[in-house]
Amino acid sequence: MTSAQALVALLACWDDGQLHDLPDDLLREQIPIMLFEIMIQTMQDVNARAPWGIDSWETSAYAIMTLCSLLSFPWPSQLATQVEIAINAGRRAVEHGLLDNTGPEYIWIGKVSYGSPILGLSYALAALNIASPTHRLGERVLALMDLPLRESARLSEYYNQMSVPVGEPQWMVQGSVFQSCLFIPILNRERLDVFPRISTEVDGYLEIVLPQWTLASHLKDACIPPQVLFELMAASVLFYAVDTFVEEIVRNQHQDHLEAVRDIIYQIFEDSSDKANKTNGNPLASPNANMSTMETTKDVDKGRVLRKAVSDDKINATSLDDIRTDLGNFLSFVMRGMKQASKHDQQNFRYYLRSFLLAQLDSVSSNIRLTKRSEMVASPQSDFQPYFEWVRGPAAVSVGGMQMFALLAGMIGQNGTDCFPGIEQKFLAQDMCLHLATMSRMYNDYSSLHRDRTEINLNSLDFPEFGMDKAIDDGPQGFPDSKAKLGQLAKYEWQCAQAALTQLNPMVEPRVWKVLKGFCNANDLFRQLYLVKDLGFWVQK
Repeated sequence: MTSAQALVALLACWDDGQLHDLPDDLLREQIPIMLFEIMIQTMQDVNARAPWGIDSWETSAYAIMTLCSLLSFPWPSQLATQVEIAINAGRRAVEHGLLDNTGPEYIWIGKVSYGSPILGLSYALAALNIASPTHRLGERVLALMDLPLRESARLSEYYNQMSVPVGEPQWMVQGSVFQSCLFIPILNRERLDVFPRISTEVDGYLEIVLPQWTLASHLKDACIPPQVLFELMAASVLFYAVDTFVEEIVRNQHQDHLEAVRDIIYQIFEDSSDKANKTNGNPLASPNANMSTMETTKDVDKGRVLRKAVSDDKINATSLDDIRTDLGNFLSFVMRGMKQASKHDQQNFRYYLRSFLLAQLDSVSSNIRLTKRSEMVASPQSDFQPYFEWVRGPAAVSVGGMQMFALLAGMIGQNGTDCFPGIEQKFLAQDMCLHLATMSRMYNDYSSLHRDRTEINLNSLDFPEFGMDKAIDDGPQGFPDSKAKLGQLAKYEWQCAQAALTQLNPMVEPRVWKVLKGFCNANDLFRQLYLVKDLGFWVQK
């Protein structure tokens, strides 16, 4: 309550010209994001205690005071209307509570719980008489929110085509879209810091996909903490940017040097791991930028490949150094959320993050081989691989869901302990994640078939199991029968993920369950959005 009142009063002073030196990002981004978080948590708490005052008329009075301050801010229309409705209902509940007042409510906590009749009565009377809204903010504040308001109104059209769970109000959807628009400038700056050389089409991805995360966190039974939510959104943007980076920079400029790029990936992880060990396990150490191209040596004992620097005049060393710098910055950036994670969760994230980058190169190799074929027939790889093995393996890893889940697990573990302490929890969580990643790849291919065929990218429907060997592409709505089969398989993967989540429920803490529920919500919303829109980009040749 007091935070909302203070922030709104600060905006009112700035609007009146009393404060001249407030940072622009504080006004446009940080304060609106904080106000929205206060508002959504207050509204969710009100809805959870519906009807108003059922447990505490005094608590309802504090909520009314909070909402009256928040109503001063220029929210989307549906959201503002819902806040007004909640305030009016709350005031009726407080009036009724005062009539039935039998003594103090023990809602204050010190060494013991206690109540204050004078304090409760004072705030109840204030809630009944406070102006709503408390401030009339002028044109300067309205101008700050003009773009987010217009963008959220436009983007809400996408989400009106999607089905949210029964009972979820429409204002929640509009509010979540608005919240995501507040994050776009911040995340776009961070994307440019990491990958400054890729096309601006990634910026359009932000506005379409970010509402998935904000809405997923606000749906029933879900709750992703604000800082975790921000890191997930930032990682989602960067994982998509990696896909763009690999297509535009690596495939277009270095398709003959993929092994050199693969060596760079191994090396930046080796360097980062070495530096982390020297800094007491700090995963934020920057990767080594003093490598040229690599030669491979086998380390049989460790079962993996180590890379040693050598020079090669045939490859543009400067350009490869740029790739090393970009990927090194990417690694440092996404590891920031793992500072407090357990050693196991850090290792798990690094494993899937490296697998993701290598899978991107494997996809480029497959697409190059596919391009060189006279027609898209038979198995898309020189050695036969069943579709099941491909879609549950490299295809699932390449969409980014595996490392996204590993990042999430590392951030919600507490005090350096594993998020999932036992083998059963770890196994079920990983199984759930694999099904979600597989589902995402299937729906991705479902929506992008026309683009993939035009650009000659490997797609699920290129595998012979779907019987499309001789099919002719007749546009975005083509191949309805084969796409229907793919859709059925994707639904099966979703059902398997839900079964694993149900099994996990009694094995994890309630707060962890709510985060997992939010993660599954996000995947379900991605699934629905894939059916509405191809989320990919057309490669800039």
